[in-house]
Amino acid sequence: MATSQTRQLQVLVMIGSLDVGGTEQHLCQILPMLQDTRIKITVATINHRGDLAPELERLGVPVLDPGLPGWIKRNRALKIPATLLWLVTLIAKQRPDIVHTFLPAAYILGGLCSTFLRVPGRIMSRRSLNHYQQQHPILTYVEYWLHGKMGLLIGNSAAILNELKEEIGAKTVPVRLILNGIAADNFVDPKPRATLRAEIKVPEDAFLIVIVANLIPYKGHADLLNALHSVADQLPSPWRLLCVGRDDGPLESLKTQAKNLNIAGHIIWLGRRTDIADILCASDIGVLPSHEEGLSNAVLEGMAAGLPMVVTDVGGSAELVVNGETGLVVPAHMPSQLGDAIATLAVDALRRHTMGAVAHERVIRKFSITDCVQNYQQAYMSLSLTPRKFRRS
Repeated sequence: MATSQTRQLQVLVMIGSLDVGGTEQHLCQILPMLQDTRIKITVATINHRGDLAPELERLGVPVLDPGLPGWIKRNRALKIPATLLWLVTLIAKQRPDIVHTFLPAAYILGGLCSTFLRVPGRIMSRRSLNHYQQQHPILTYVEYWLHGKMGLLIGNSAAILNELKEEIGAKTVPVRLILNGIAADNFVDPKPRATLRAEIKVPEDAFLIVIVANLIPYKGHADLLNALHSVADQLPSPWRLLCVGRDDGPLESLKTQAKNLNIAGHIIWLGRRTDIADILCASDIGVLPSHEEGLSNAVLEGMAAGLPMVVTDVGGSAELVVNGETGLVVPAHMPSQLGDAIATLAVDALRRHTMGAVAHERVIRKFSITDCVQNYQQAYMSLSLTPRKFRRS
């Protein structure tokens, strides 16, 4: 009989959907690269496929979803058991060697199914701090129980790893750090700066600030608007803020806030974009004023584009941005300090360029996509090398 060392390892990756977001884009980058003669990847989306699914399939990674009819999706009492039934059937049919879950909902449902079906290798990746647990005490208890059933827990920042270690307590569960990775080559040949600026109607000589984050309250857009209002008279004229990301609800409120602060004419709401690298390379600084984070790909992408980043000291952001060297780190929920940091860089082009160059080199040296993929491969193979009868059950 073929062993896990001689046959292709079957890995089932579970996530809520492949809508555009940091984790989802991370998976679309790494999963096609993970597949080789040793590893075969399949993705199960427990809610719906999402906009990124076709591209992932084009790159050779199958994407499956429950395909539930609308009347079941609209009824929570029916949707959860129907999804669980689909997952049980899928796992029983595919018999994966490893189930790897991303994000809380997939961990709860996928973790339960893979545990009770005794999937040999079970992995959970957490990519944000555990603030969400405060709203869901019962599900938090389930998470803690599942931790003890996993063969490996993965975090993408030291801050997340520390939380996981606290949660597992005395349980002997391996915990591993796998940093995000960026394909820096994507930023080597961007669209000409003047061309991109003309397309989005930004003056060629404008001081351009960019935030790449879906419009979600905890991303801190409201703080950023207040910060820019507080230093508007210190910024070079003309100046613009580009807001790139999907609206998850607060857009109209943010537009009203900008109007009341008399800065609406400086703000450009671009919505979702596929030309992120070009936009970043046409900007002068990047900002991420989040109230909570894991290890942000948006920050890494800004650094890869040679931008000095202004970020809040949450999650792993300060692990990415070396304060004073590759950007500036300020406290969260402090618009005045955020504004001061932006103004400091706005008036010092030489410092911006120096920080941006160091940031680019830091990404290449420490956050390469190749290293990230190799770390995942090593994690999978370390489970596959464990004799089946000794795997966690």
